[in-house]
Amino acid sequence: MGCGLRRRQIRWAFQAISTAAARALAQEVLEGRLSLSEIDAGAIASRLHTADIPDPDLIIRTSGEQRLSNFLLWQAAYAEFVFLPINWPDFDKAAFEAAISDYSNRDRRFGQLGSVACNAKTAS
Repeated sequence: MGCGLRRRQIRWAFQAISTAAARALAQEVLEGRLSLSEIDAGAIASRLHTADIPDPDLIIRTSGEQRLSNFLLWQAAYAEFVFLPINWPDFDKAAFEAAISDYSNRDRRFGQLGSVACNAKTAS
């Protein structure tokens, strides 16, 4: 996973994509193309509808809500979050730049407790 900023807007419900991934895995096991011991995080991730795009580094949530609302739960495992009190129609360049500024001042650890794996301030 790189430290650079990737700009994407994605709308997808985790329950729907995880159900489809589970069905695909179950079908492969039933057909003998996959064993239960081969089902791991990578097997699940590769069957999600978002498998062909990188996981987000930053998720910006508008409307003042501080929850994901079933949005990219699997993919957001190591994402940073910015919660803004403005509604989506009012999200403009200034709000985007403020969110990026907040994000760029964070030290990203990608699940590590001690040393920093990547500092967003030095990312290109």
